[in-house]
Amino acid sequence: MIQPKHILVFVDLLLAFSSLICAFLLRFLSADSLNLLWREGLLRICIYLVVIVIISYFFELYEKSKFISRKFLILRCVYTSLVTFLVLSTLFFLFPPLEFGRGVLVLSFILFALAQIISRLILRSFL
Repeated sequence: MIQPKHILVFVDLLLAFSSLICAFLLRFLSADSLNLLWREGLLRICIYLVVIVIISYFFELYEKSKFISRKFLILRCVYTSLVTFLVLSTLFFLFPPLEFGRGVLVLSFILFALAQIISRLILRSFL
């Protein structure tokens, strides 16, 4: 049986990946910019996704019992995005070939935070 936690992880992975694609499109204003995303390899995309899921887990965003308060969800989603941004910025500083660029990273986390807040508020009533 699929637990709600697994559904939330899957939704976060989809949201994070789609926010990264949208950030590339918004930053470079062309569909050709997606070649920059794929050209560097899947490693940096996987690192981006894994860091988001791990930090979301540590901030208890996959615990169904914590979905009672709307304020809790919004604050935790914002805190998760800020901490993930700091962790990935540090990681990209230490390993420059992995970086996406500051503009792309900021845009992707703004989009991801908004999408995560909206998805948590919607899924709160179903889970």
